[in-house]
Amino acid sequence: MPRAAHRRAFLQGMRDGAPFLIVIVPFGLLFGVVAREAGWDMAEILGMSVLVIAGASQFTALQLMAHEAPTFVVILAATAVNLRHAMYSASLAPHLGRLPVWRRALVAYCLVDQTYGVAINRYAVAPAMSAGEKAAFFLGTATGTCSCWYAASVAGALLGRGLPPALALDFAVPVAFIALFAPALRSPPHLVAAVVSVVVALTLSGPPLRARTHDRRALGHAGRGRGRGARGAAAVSEVWTVILGLGLATFLIRFSFLGLIGDRALPEWALRLLRYVSVAVMPGLVAPLVVWPDAAGGAPEPARMTAAAAALAFGAATRSVLGAIGAGMAALYLALWAFGS
Repeated sequence: MPRAAHRRAFLQGMRDGAPFLIVIVPFGLLFGVVAREAGWDMAEILGMSVLVIAGASQFTALQLMAHEAPTFVVILAATAVNLRHAMYSASLAPHLGRLPVWRRALVAYCLVDQTYGVAINRYAVAPAMSAGEKAAFFLGTATGTCSCWYAASVAGALLGRGLPPALALDFAVPVAFIALFAPALRSPPHLVAAVVSVVVALTLSGPPLRARTHDRRALGHAGRGRGRGARGAAAVSEVWTVILGLGLATFLIRFSFLGLIGDRALPEWALRLLRYVSVAVMPGLVAPLVVWPDAAGGAPEPARMTAAAAALAFGAATRSVLGAIGAGMAALYLALWAFGS
């Protein structure tokens, strides 16, 4: 019986995570394209995507290396981007802490924004799930997410050129984040946490301070100056030092609470606070991308704000992740057409 229940939970996880593949695939393609333009070979691109599995920090590392930042600075800065995963780990510990260490380690390896968001929403609406079923659901979500990230990174490297700008796929990532946290806006405290997150993020990341981690032109220019023919053993060694260092640091962050807390009981006040992790972190991540989109040169743009509002309203009203993604992207294309962008 437990095996059948675990199988159902795994398949449900695959189904619930499937909508986010429309975001993961173009993001992975873009990473492969940018890394190739920066002079990385296929082994390095795949190594980064397999060992790190964190798009934002991977782009951060690429940008800093393109500007010849010291290796330790690259690792520290890119690792800092992933510190939010420690809060994800703490939030999952009460649900998965009773699992064997090896299974917790596997969950930690696959702990990214999409897998966390889908899983924590499911745990909230199905509290009767056993720890084994919760783990199976999480790994079902991760199966499509991680495998598509690997494949898309390789495809982008093989493609070797940019994605059509007219598709506006740059905004698929913010829409996906909104779709993840919008269904969790269930009470006034959730709303307050989300609003505070947005205000703090916009205050600390104004247009002059934002790191343009997706600036393909700058990366491509630097990459062409340091292409494959110009790379020596030292450059290759530096790339692999960054990959291995960032991969290890990211895993330790993800494993931190899952590994250290395990099945130890947390105080009631801590459990209460952990319920708000998703709405306290994800809105802050997405707000600067909505207000100051790179595609508009960092200036506010009506079409993308309209799309964000549509995804937020639909997700909060219907609790449907897939519906929120569809509403957001449909609103984006209609608004781009209406505003002539």
